[in-house]
Amino acid sequence: MKKVATLIAGLMFSGVTYSSDWHAYFKNDEMRGTTQRFIKSESDNVVNFGFPYEDGSKMEIVLRSKKTVLGAGKKPDSLPLTEALLIIKKGTFNCNSFNDCHI
Repeated sequence: MKKVATLIAGLMFSGVTYSSDWHAYFKNDEMRGTTQRFIKSESDNVVNFGFPYEDGSKMEIVLRSKKTVLGAGKKPDSLPLTEALLIIKKGTFNCNSFNDCHI
């Protein structure tokens, strides 16, 4: 977890920026009464892969909180971000933990 936090802090405070703005949003699960906080940023650049992923792919990083029941007076903005997701649009990660590959 410390490695992820260090990576994210480095990305956020680096002198060179390679992504667009960060966008915050929330998801409410009315059935369970929980809320989840997300912030995400999509890359500005596009990478062109071969078939079947042609026409450009972008990467996205999403930070999210755990699903939480908000107490009285608690706001969703206060939920701590505990997980990081890397998402490739129109593409796949080829990384298997059994081949000693860890993201």
